[in-house]
Amino acid sequence: MIIGFDIDGVVVDFDRHFVETIEEETGIKTPYPPKEFIVSLPGVSRDKWLKLIKYVVDTAYTCGPIEGAFEAIEKIYKLTGEKVLFVTARDPIIEKETLESFNKFIGDSFPYEIRFTNFQPKSTFLNDDIKYFVEDTKNQICEMSHKLERGFLIKNTWENYYNIPLNITLINNLEDVFQFLKHTGV
Repeated sequence: MIIGFDIDGVVVDFDRHFVETIEEETGIKTPYPPKEFIVSLPGVSRDKWLKLIKYVVDTAYTCGPIEGAFEAIEKIYKLTGEKVLFVTARDPIIEKETLESFNKFIGDSFPYEIRFTNFQPKSTFLNDDIKYFVEDTKNQICEMSHKLERGFLIKNTWENYYNIPLNITLINNLEDVFQFLKHTGV
């Protein structure tokens, strides 16, 4: 394996799951995609908010794929010929459901492995042969950048992109990663 991907926000649409679940549970409509990182809602107590966030996370396995994500990963697989690694901070309690949803979305399109970090840093789950990783969270990709030849950070509306390591490239989607790898002759 030479490339790894975060799951939520990179290959599955956690943002859509988040805003749809919030609306279903509270009746409060929030913008999609979110324009900021939502940490509270008017009229929702802190206790109810924390329970709601836990529910959103515990049902993350129901997220659908980001449009074009698995197709781009399949192109990357065909380019590299390497098994694909997914590393997730999802709670291992939903491991079975996550594996089932990936089997549904990917089937036998390409070989892959999913590693659950159990809330440990993702960098501890990267083999030495992983040269590239795609993440949607600045602090995560920065933390693992020392182990990577190149990291890719998906742009979102609430992150600032100051002080990212030189080996991190900002991208719009996974097709950008495919194009980068294709043009660098991976």
